[in-house]
Amino acid sequence: MIIRSLKATNLLKYRTLALNDLPAKALIAITGVNESGKTGLVETICLALFGRTFYLEPDNLTKGILWGETHGEVEMVFTGNTGRDYRITRTIDSEGRQSARLTTDGSDDALAKGPSAVLARVVELVGFDYREFIESIYLAQKGTVTSSHPSAATASAVSGVQKLNQVERTLGEEILTLKAAIGEHEQQLDELQGQYRRLAFDPNQLPNLEQEQEASRALASESADAAREWEEVIAEINQHLGSLHALRGQLAALSGESPVGEWRVAHSALATTLDQLAESLPEDEESAEGESAARVLESARATQAEFDQRMAGLDALLALVDAQGAEADAALADEGEAALAVQMAELQAEQRRAGASRGRRGLLFWLCLPPAALLLGAWYLIAHLPQSATAVSLIEIIGARFPQWQSVSHTPWLLYTGGALAVVALFAFFAMLGAGSTRGGAERRLAALQGEAADMQAYRERLQGFAALSVPQLLDTLEARQQAALSAQLATFREGAGALFVDVEALAAWHAQSDQQMGLTEDAVRAELEACHQELTTQQGEHDRYQSRIGELEGAILREQERVRQAQELNLVRADMEANRDQTQRQIRVREEASLLLRGASRQAMEQFNRDLKIFMSRVMPQLTEDRYHYLILDPSLDVEVFSRDKHDFIGWDEISTGTQQQILLALRLALSAALAEGAAGGQGQTIMLDEPFAFYDAKRIADALNALPKVSERLTQIWVISQEFADMRPFDLHIDCQRGQDVLVVNGG
Repeated sequence: MIIRSLKATNLLKYRTLALNDLPAKALIAITGVNESGKTGLVETICLALFGRTFYLEPDNLTKGILWGETHGEVEMVFTGNTGRDYRITRTIDSEGRQSARLTTDGSDDALAKGPSAVLARVVELVGFDYREFIESIYLAQKGTVTSSHPSAATASAVSGVQKLNQVERTLGEEILTLKAAIGEHEQQLDELQGQYRRLAFDPNQLPNLEQEQEASRALASESADAAREWEEVIAEINQHLGSLHALRGQLAALSGESPVGEWRVAHSALATTLDQLAESLPEDEESAEGESAARVLESARATQAEFDQRMAGLDALLALVDAQGAEADAALADEGEAALAVQMAELQAEQRRAGASRGRRGLLFWLCLPPAALLLGAWYLIAHLPQSATAVSLIEIIGARFPQWQSVSHTPWLLYTGGALAVVALFAFFAMLGAGSTRGGAERRLAALQGEAADMQAYRERLQGFAALSVPQLLDTLEARQQAALSAQLATFREGAGALFVDVEALAAWHAQSDQQMGLTEDAVRAELEACHQELTTQQGEHDRYQSRIGELEGAILREQERVRQAQELNLVRADMEANRDQTQRQIRVREEASLLLRGASRQAMEQFNRDLKIFMSRVMPQLTEDRYHYLILDPSLDVEVFSRDKHDFIGWDEISTGTQQQILLALRLALSAALAEGAAGGQGQTIMLDEPFAFYDAKRIADALNALPKVSERLTQIWVISQEFADMRPFDLHIDCQRGQDVLVVNGG
């Protein structure tokens, strides 16, 4: 940065300040007694660049306004690191309002507006901030130098070590923070582990509970199926037991007078019921009395078989009757029902034909008889009574109708014709009588055939009616047929199997035995039914027990699922914490490694800075120290060691006199400023300001220093030197003389 011009109004000491056309390469002297405004010039430059001074903070700039004025303004033109000229303008009023504007010189287009934006852009254009300005650009004498590491902060900043150290300190703080975080992670992990232990989570518990629940459901289903089966068995047994009890009453009501069909139906139903009971009963088990229902049923079925044998004898009789009926059917096969129907149809047809023939012959008779009587009567009158009035009238009538009629020749034809008609009428009469006789015979034969059919139907009905008869009635009916084979069979049946049906005492004894047997059967079945009820109760109890266990398991599973969920959440949290811990440990390792790298980089930067500083100081220090000291180095802690030509070795800072320290300090500050200019000026010239740099110099050292300053660095081209006075002004290119009590200062560089 090179200052081209500086103007101010009502700021600091000056009501009007104008430094115009300042040379870019020059040694500029600023002189004046104390409180004449020398430092105020530098403060005005600092205010223009950074919006503050050494003594005025940005929020307290109203104190910089000249006493009695309401506002102040400063304007400065400078050459930036881009090589272009820029104009910066700032205004301040007594209310604390500020404005700032940055433009290129000769243009009204603002590059930045407002204090903050202008400050940021200015730092970018000049290459240094406020702190670097007061450390390296404005070098002020602050009294006696006693520091063992002069300009340590500046050296650290210029060499790059300051930022590296700052980053390293930041990393160290982050490492401490991260280690504290790891401690917190470990503590939280311990707490989570405690929660996990208190949770008492067993990963096998939930599968075991679910497996037990599934097994309980299967057993509950099996017991429910078994209970349903027992219910069906009980219902079926109850149904058949009710049928058996009803049949018991029906059988008890049967007597010798009961129809054979009722005996047959009742015992057939009894056999069916006993079979159904036997099938419906469960596996053979001993009852409470020691005999199973199945065995009692077997005994009852044996009794039923005995009765069936008795019925077999009756069936043999009925089979004989059926055989006789079959023989009767065979005997009537030729003139059976179908043959009778055919004959009856033929007779009916013959009857219709005879009736029709008689009708035709009757018609012919009546058609022939009247004409024959008329013709014969007319013949008789004409032939035998020709003179009668009737005959005369008849002849006239005939003559009138038949003109060719001749009574003599044609009268016999009346006789012939009438006789012929009489013969035909007679024949028709006899034929009519014959047809009536034929019809009567057909009607008689038809009636006979209908009688035979009725007899056959009555015979069949008698054969079919045997089932509705009692056994004694059936036997009496069969005996009435008086057939030898049937009579022998009937005698055998009465004395054997049929005695039960004809002997009242035998029937009563059989009824008592049968009723007792069925009573035992009912009792045995009821006992078995009770056992079935007990099995049903057992299965229902098992089902209820399993259902209760399933309910308990459901609650246990829900609790275990909640425990699993909590364990999973704890595991997830623990995994996250372990991941965070591991990540934090990685971050610590990265930062520790970065710290090592930064320390190495700091050493390398300091070594490089020492090499550059040694080169620069070897050129400047001999000129400022009368060739007694050639160069210095800074150790990593920025302590100064100076190479003495007299001792041919490095000596400590405290081993040097105060005047020499000031010479070396000036050389060091110039070196630091040159280094800063090297990086900040962008290849352009740089302004440097020395405020009272020769306070401890003698006249010769001052002269030597002034002669050496323009040769220090190609980058430090505009050097401002502030002092109360100089004995010799010839080394300076421009002199700015400040007077106490003067608030107007105008200088033209030219």
